[in-house]
Amino acid sequence: MFCIAFSIAVILLVAVLARPEQWPGRLAEFLRETHVHHG
Repeated sequence: MFCIAFSIAVILLVAVLARPEQWPGRLAEFLRETHVHHG
């Protein structure tokens, strides 16, 4: 479980560093998807 959370955090960090102007929308989409998948 920790490994999954850590990998997600790293991916988000890379996404923020790569495209700082796009990350809020991507993060919102990601959170929506995870909430849908996990109920």
